[in-house]
Amino acid sequence: MAEYKVFISHSHGQDQYYEGVRSFLKERLGKNFRDKSIDLSHRVQGNWQRIAEAKIDDCDVVVVINKPSATHSEAITKELKYAKKRRKPILAVVPREGDRRSSVVQELADDHCDWDSQHIADAVKTLALNSSSSGGFWSKLIGG
Repeated sequence: MAEYKVFISHSHGQDQYYEGVRSFLKERLGKNFRDKSIDLSHRVQGNWQRIAEAKIDDCDVVVVINKPSATHSEAITKELKYAKKRRKPILAVVPREGDRRSSVVQELADDHCDWDSQHIADAVKTLALNSSSSGGFWSKLIGG
């Protein structure tokens, strides 16, 4: 069974959304889900960017909470641009509170989904299948 390594990009004020996405992925992917996100201790130490880049390098998919506040977060913007540079697929998740979205996230995301555990898990699986860090589509197809 495949392992899904996911980096969840979020700001300080989005911890409840981070926990929600993390919970959805644990519920739907079970033992195959690996959370590669940054925890609060890394943010406090001030070395988040170096750590984020290493964690993004080691993930299959980057998930970002698509709220307007993401547009104003330097950390989220840097994480998403780094993910793009490293050709990591980005999934934007729109929280249930409404459909206002970040212009930065809209521009950089490869796929978008609503706040639904099955939709998020399915999108992660699909994006991970095509992720270069997991061997890519053809490698998985032929069992490599």
